[in-house]
Amino acid sequence: MKGTVTTIDMNPERVKIARKNLAEAGLEQSVKVIEGSALDVLPTLKDEYDMIFLDSDKDVYPDAFKMSVPLLRKGGLFVADNALWGGDVAKGGKSKDTQAMIKFNRMVTEARGMSTVIVPLRDGVLVSLKE
Repeated sequence: MKGTVTTIDMNPERVKIARKNLAEAGLEQSVKVIEGSALDVLPTLKDEYDMIFLDSDKDVYPDAFKMSVPLLRKGGLFVADNALWGGDVAKGGKSKDTQAMIKFNRMVTEARGMSTVIVPLRDGVLVSLKE
């Protein structure tokens, strides 16, 4: 079975390093590296994905989730890092990032057609199955 990975990064230096390393490993045909903001790139994607992993600026999470769900196949996984944000989410922290993560977690766990858990590993991993 052959698959592909699509990654989005807005840091030009990281994109350059990723492309160089992928070429050296002979994986440039299997991994598509897109430079840009997730919120700009997600609406342009046309493929259907088995899994979407989100690790970005925290204020981007809610909008990125909304844009990602239509790209996810039925039975696909949406996974997000930092769901517990150093424990601040559980403590009801007031920082901008903590409030964004609280909003995001609530949005995903209440989303119709998604079954969601937050795994309390390290900084928290949210895993949501598209039904």
